[in-house]
Amino acid sequence: MAAAVVLAGCETGPIMSPAECANADWRAVGYADGAEGAAMSTFAERVQTCANAGYSVQESPYRAGYDEGVRVFCRPESGFRVGEQGSQVGAICPADLAPAFNAAFRDGQELNRARSAFESAESTFRSLLSEREDVERKLVANEIGLDASTTEADIARHRSEVIRLRNELIRIDRRLREAEYQSRYARDDYDRMRWRF
Repeated sequence: MAAAVVLAGCETGPIMSPAECANADWRAVGYADGAEGAAMSTFAERVQTCANAGYSVQESPYRAGYDEGVRVFCRPESGFRVGEQGSQVGAICPADLAPAFNAAFRDGQELNRARSAFESAESTFRSLLSEREDVERKLVANEIGLDASTTEADIARHRSEVIRLRNELIRIDRRLREAEYQSRYARDDYDRMRWRF
């Protein structure tokens, strides 16, 4: 057996009820755990859970089923899916399946990173748009206040705020142009990745 994981996850198996411990088909349980990509540490957790309920676990059938299930999990399509989801991997694949699984897992990670970068860039762009709208509302309110002012103090206060807000809009527009460029670049990169895979 060779490790087929790039990242070692802390996976916990489902808690078994006393009835499940009493009636378990341990080969089937092992197969299900392996096919889901659960770490072998899941077995130790099952042992503890069932021991607390007064039941023993059949290790040999579990391991035989687990080894079969792992071969189902350790296919390239599974590796890609897990990597693309940004999940950690806790399975151990046979040496003959490990290279293809790892390669697909890394491809999935690349697509995940590209999507995350695009989503982050889009979020920044939308946040700046919202910020700009807020500043524009304040600017309009202060321009109206300036027109309606009757005292020197109010005129000075609104005029100062109008100047500050107009300068703020200039800064936001500069950041928006950069954010829009980054968003388009990230989108193009994500699209290229999707076509590639």
